[in-house]
Amino acid sequence: MNQINDMHIQELVKKLEKIFIHLNTSFIDRQDILRLGLVSMIARKNMLLLGPPGTAKSEICRQLCRAIQGRFFQRLMTKFTTENELFASGLSTCEYSRTLPEGIEKETKIRANHSGMLPEAEIVFLDEIWKSNSPVANALLSISNERIYFSQDGKEIKVPLISLFAASNEIPDSEDGLDAFLDRFDLRTYVSYLDSEQRYQLLKIKNKNTDSARPDIEPLSRGEMQQLHEYLPDIEIPDHFLQQLSNTPELLQEDELPTELQMMRPSDRRLVSACTLIRANAIFHGRCRVEEQDMREILPYMTWLAGVNHNREIHGGHLAALVRFFSGNAVSGIGLLLRRKEDADKEIKVLVNLEKSIRDDIVEKMKVNEQIDVFLERTTLCIAQLTGICREATSTLETADHLSDITRNEINRMIAELKQEVTKRQNTSFEFSKLRRQQLLKAS
Repeated sequence: MNQINDMHIQELVKKLEKIFIHLNTSFIDRQDILRLGLVSMIARKNMLLLGPPGTAKSEICRQLCRAIQGRFFQRLMTKFTTENELFASGLSTCEYSRTLPEGIEKETKIRANHSGMLPEAEIVFLDEIWKSNSPVANALLSISNERIYFSQDGKEIKVPLISLFAASNEIPDSEDGLDAFLDRFDLRTYVSYLDSEQRYQLLKIKNKNTDSARPDIEPLSRGEMQQLHEYLPDIEIPDHFLQQLSNTPELLQEDELPTELQMMRPSDRRLVSACTLIRANAIFHGRCRVEEQDMREILPYMTWLAGVNHNREIHGGHLAALVRFFSGNAVSGIGLLLRRKEDADKEIKVLVNLEKSIRDDIVEKMKVNEQIDVFLERTTLCIAQLTGICREATSTLETADHLSDITRNEINRMIAELKQEVTKRQNTSFEFSKLRRQQLLKAS
């Protein structure tokens, strides 16, 4: 069973699920975006919503922010927005006393007042984010990444930010110097217009004015969200998924892919961040181990716009192509085969340890008949398991036309390893069968 065992975390996941269902009643066809928003908060990452005007980007972000019972800050950005509008609500004076030989001297210092402003917020929403000027963007850079704000007097302030949400209908130009800031949004998604049937459903909902009648849902507290975040290291990522993740940049360089996708090469930093988000997605689904679904539901939204310096056009079709790509190739191509091989590798380790134990006992002239019988039986089953995986991998190569060259090379390498291991197991089985016969002859 791949379910979280911690009862308290299970309860928090159920509470998160209720919030997700509640949020979905306010929107049509925005399930993926809402899930990504909640996942980003579990992982303490940032999220950017791009798309044309009038697609509810701002309202989605505001609703997501209300899902957490924390300090909230929002601002509509313009090119005239100053640092003080985000970081300081005014100035406050503080009196300091110091003792001198001639008596006590009082000194008054003026400092920025951050009360109710971004440096004290846990959830932040900035609308029209790319309207920001360079000084504001530079100040936001350290906040969004290191969670540190450098005040105007040079003081370093640790901020309690959980997630920064932003919305825009444009991508910044390179000359604006905002590329580094764009890269700090770990998840990027596209919000498109609804189709005819979806618009009809939306109009029916709004016509009934159900928003005002909807009951409030209990949000997650700051402490509860922190507990979910701290549980992330307990979520297992199987090795074959890490292997697929490490191959992602090369997979996106395949000549057979559309040119737009070939430009999308994620950085090493983004791939490391992907591990955290994939774990958070597993928690969202109540799982203690990452599955293929988590890879499919996160990787497209982390690699989209990774090549923004080459192509600055907002194109939802590119994101849709990435979703199809990761569903059909990078994840599903060899995921099952690698997982089955992983299970076989665990059995091989058991056999290697058992083999060593038997050889040590033989040196000590101890009776090993029963141990050899167990070893031979498990070896026979292991050979059958390895042979089955090898046969399935060969069949995959012959029948799957969609596999990339990298995936095919990976499967061929796996087949070679499997055949080598089968030969090794067969030789060991032959040796121990011969030893068992000798033991029986001695006994008779």
